[in-house]
Amino acid sequence: MAVKSGHQNPGRSGFVGRLDRLRLSLSGLRANALLVSHLPNVRYLCGFSGSSGLLLVDESKATLFTDSRYTFQARDEVSGARVRIAKRGLLRAVGDALGGLQRVAWSAEHITVAQQNALRAGRGERVRWVTDDNAVEKLRARKDAQELAAMRDSAKLISGIFAGVVRMVRPGVTELDLAAEIEYQIKRRGGSGPAFETIVASGARSAWAHARPTAKPLRKNELVVLDHGAILRGYCSDLTRTVFLGRAPGRVRRLY
Repeated sequence: MAVKSGHQNPGRSGFVGRLDRLRLSLSGLRANALLVSHLPNVRYLCGFSGSSGLLLVDESKATLFTDSRYTFQARDEVSGARVRIAKRGLLRAVGDALGGLQRVAWSAEHITVAQQNALRAGRGERVRWVTDDNAVEKLRARKDAQELAAMRDSAKLISGIFAGVVRMVRPGVTELDLAAEIEYQIKRRGGSGPAFETIVASGARSAWAHARPTAKPLRKNELVVLDHGAILRGYCSDLTRTVFLGRAPGRVRRLY
């Protein structure tokens, strides 16, 4: 089953709504702005899926800072925030934008000490930094319609892949063969990649909690565990299935 990937973001109004709800937390934090550095949260708030970005949200606007590699991608993806391409370094650009702000909330666990020092330099020197109290995470705890749809589609995607791959489970096929087919099908059917390192483990290795697939061939009358998941539109699925290669004896059925 192919599942549409695309951006399928909530649209400008959806992102603006998320940003507005986030702004409601500023008064409780006693902050003028909030700096979002955790990339999944950046994507949730404005749609940007690149690997380098910081989102500064104040009481009236939001600005995404990224570098020149993402000039066109940011234009295509970002909604509800203006885009600023940092030509002399991301942290320096954000630091320069902090002038006039007295208190800025941030999540220290998502920023290194070196990054904190860089932000505190220059115009950020006078800013008082306060904890964001997991403001974005609290907002994300309640899923909206677009998120629920993405989660549902991601589950359908990996379920459909398993239905096809299980037919390949036969003697002589290696664990790596199955893992490669699973990850190929994830992208073939619209996913951006596996949600985690795909696990395929057979025989005695099926008892391992997190076995990496190997060149071991599957053999008759042994258990095979497939633990796999897909990322679709930024949301992950996780499906674990155990199959027996042959007719499972009573003892194996009881253990299962």
